[in-house]
Amino acid sequence: MTKKRIFIAALILAAALPVFSQTDTKTTPTETVEYSNDKYEAETDRFWNNCFVNVGAGAQMYFGDHNRQLKFGDRISPAFDIAVGKWFPSGIGVRLMYSGLPVKGATQNGAHSNGKAISGKPWYGYWLTEQEFNLSNLHADVMFDMIRLLSEKESAWSVSPYVGLGWVHVGDSPKADGVSGNFGVLTSYSLSRMFDLNLDLRGVLLKDGMDGEKGGHKGEGMLTATVAISYKF
Repeated sequence: MTKKRIFIAALILAAALPVFSQTDTKTTPTETVEYSNDKYEAETDRFWNNCFVNVGAGAQMYFGDHNRQLKFGDRISPAFDIAVGKWFPSGIGVRLMYSGLPVKGATQNGAHSNGKAISGKPWYGYWLTEQEFNLSNLHADVMFDMIRLLSEKESAWSVSPYVGLGWVHVGDSPKADGVSGNFGVLTSYSLSRMFDLNLDLRGVLLKDGMDGEKGGHKGEGMLTATVAISYKF
């Protein structure tokens, strides 16, 4: 009887092993989370995030029909900038900027003249005089942060070429208006989470006659360099 009982118990245990084995090998489903390292993937961005306002000052030089007859230092005048804009997560930014203050030059026909003769500088039988007039340039620019676009590393520096279009206005008589082409490089250094220090080097292309004289040139222009403080929202 003892051997028979042992044999029956062994049969029962053998029959139960598959059940225990199935129970032990049963696994609990796991949740997998995947993260994307693609820096070009679209990101959600609230409108007011990465907005900024900046104010800058510096120097500018106008390129008119006769301005090369002036001494280099006499051609430089103060420059003023104020702008509002926004940076997007992709590294592309937009801004609306006002640039103004008087520009200096030389005139043959007396347009915007201050009456001061330019000594020893006749021009085709006419003596030139100095001129000064207020020129305002309201322009919209698209900026490209090259460090952010080309590198995944965080940096306190940014170098951003930009291009844009604007509208220029000369309020002094003879008045003039026209379209401006704007291009340049904005270099920024992050001072803190809220403030940047900017250096803006800009060129402006204008139609001929904005200085009150139309000559044989296809257009006029201006170079500007300003240092600005930018406040980030």
